Amino acid sequence: MKIYIAAPVPDRGWAQDIQKLCETHGFEVVSSWVTDEETGYEKGGLAQKALRDMDELQVADTLIAYCVNPGDSGGGMHSEIGAALALGKRVPRRT
Repeated sequence: MKIYIAAPVPDRGWAQDIQKLCETHGFEVVSSWVTDEETGYEKGGLAQKALRDMDELQVADTLIAYCVNPGDSGGGMHSEIGAALALGKRVPRRT
């Protein structure tokens, strides 16, 4: 199973922990932003990264999102959740 991890960039450490856990259990994590050290703030960088993220999300089976701060904009995370739902991906929820 291919997994896309969505989280605010400041929570990259959480995403890296989840990536390790997923890989330990035999899942493939396709979200390269988790280990990408570049910020993307250089000219045109954010748009290119957003397109890359959408391409990676399309090949994923499931999206795991880190949504713990209700007031946090989450960067592109909320867009990724919406795209995953629109594409019919599994988006497990914990209430």
